[in-house]
Amino acid sequence: MRRRCQFALAVVVLSSIQAAGAQAQTSCRSLFCPSSDAPSQGFNWTGYYAGLHAGYTRNSAKDSPQIDGGHLGGLQAGYNLQIAGSSSPAVFGVELEGSYLWLQRSRPSHISKTIDPLWLGAAKLRYGMPIGGFLPFVTGGIAMIYRENTNSGLGGSQWQAGYLVGGGIEYAITSNLSIKAEYNYFRMGKSPSSDRLEFLQTRSLSSQVAKAGMNIRF
Repeated sequence: MRRRCQFALAVVVLSSIQAAGAQAQTSCRSLFCPSSDAPSQGFNWTGYYAGLHAGYTRNSAKDSPQIDGGHLGGLQAGYNLQIAGSSSPAVFGVELEGSYLWLQRSRPSHISKTIDPLWLGAAKLRYGMPIGGFLPFVTGGIAMIYRENTNSGLGGSQWQAGYLVGGGIEYAITSNLSIKAEYNYFRMGKSPSSDRLEFLQTRSLSSQVAKAGMNIRF
């Protein structure tokens, strides 16, 4: 009888120990033990994305005594490819963006004339080095701006081509949503002036843009 009791007691003790071990293992998995989804594993930026942005820009024209600024807002879409490196991964990307500009104006040397940029488009290449959920990057590409002039001496309304350089940082909030802050410097090509008082002179336009945005990843 005593042996049977001892055996039953041993079974109960072993069962309790096994249950406690299983519970501890479950807690470890959910709270303390590392997993493949842990943030320390980093974020993979490969894939398509689309989003929107808004910001502030300052414009200047050649020989301009006054620089005016305004606001812009628009959309962007692109694709990133993350490549593993010997020391750290790198992210290469392409992006297209379009922006509408308002409350913008740049005055050339004659105060009665103004250049009003309205639309801005760009095709960009991006390169970044991810750090966890952050992606610092540099960017560059070609740009087109549509401008209107209050005087035909500045060439009338037209598209003007140029280039841009810049950089920024993007942060992945979730696997499908990220936010970013970016700075771009735009330099537009020169266009001839038909004003006889400015014979053989040209007009160029440059802009500095600071913007924030968000992307949805697919």
